[in-house]
Amino acid sequence: MLKKREPSLNKDVEPWVRKIASDPSTPVQSVERVTPKHLRLGMRNAVSGYNMDIKDQGRQISYGAILTPDIEGSNQAACYGDILELNAKLNNGIRVGRENGNLTVTKEDPKEGLGPLAVGRSIRNMDDSLHVLLPEVHKIVKKNNGHFKRGK
Repeated sequence: MLKKREPSLNKDVEPWVRKIASDPSTPVQSVERVTPKHLRLGMRNAVSGYNMDIKDQGRQISYGAILTPDIEGSNQAACYGDILELNAKLNNGIRVGRENGNLTVTKEDPKEGLGPLAVGRSIRNMDDSLHVLLPEVHKIVKKNNGHFKRGK
């Protein structure tokens, strides 16, 4: 019995994402192939414009976007505590984390059984989460007298 092939980023996921981007009602504004295993989507919602990266991680597809620059200030630990609480309230597989001096939002989908509807749902979940999280993180930082790191 033949084993069903798992979807690949450039043969399957990229065409699905390009089809999603062709619908003017979606937040996906552009699709760029960075490498054979990395797509960058130009996104726009009511809160911000941003890039979302989709990467082939072997057995899974990952989605990631920068939420804000990292946080500084004397109450930095309180900010992170509040963000961890906010992270725990997310019940959709989305996680807030830190990477390369930024707060990020990430999600993974296993490749097994992945199809165009699941990819579209994950893109929408990421966008909806950023839409909600961005103002909440700003409130947390303000409440704790923090500020965002400035670029170099």
